[in-house]
Amino acid sequence: MGELEELHASILTRLRSIVAAAEELAPAQLNAMPEVEGTNSPYVLATHALGNARAWVLGIACEQDIARDRPGEFASSGPTAEALRASLTRLESESRRRSRAGSTSADGSRRGRTSGGRTPPARSPCGAR
Repeated sequence: MGELEELHASILTRLRSIVAAAEELAPAQLNAMPEVEGTNSPYVLATHALGNARAWVLGIACEQDIARDRPGEFASSGPTAEALRASLTRLESESRRRSRAGSTSADGSRRGRTSGGRTPPARSPCGAR
């Protein structure tokens, strides 16, 4: 396993830990806001971590056009961690699919965006470039 693949696996491992921790919380705990200004609930933090990882793994590394609702991440809540688990499952599935397919379109052109002027890595965990 190369360095990028190890990093990708590490990201997914950490996201799995975040979601597993959220699954152990009662609904009131999952959505509890600490009494300190500018803080967020565990649900918001997990949603934001998943959104951020999706944007970086699929959007930057896999060069896909990703629509992200960052303000929506910070307004999120839920009665259980079920939606968080589903979001993680989608990320894992999509990154596996991209890994098998490579990161070019059918016509051989590059896909995706390089947000903020970032240049995607020379090799992607989503396929050789």
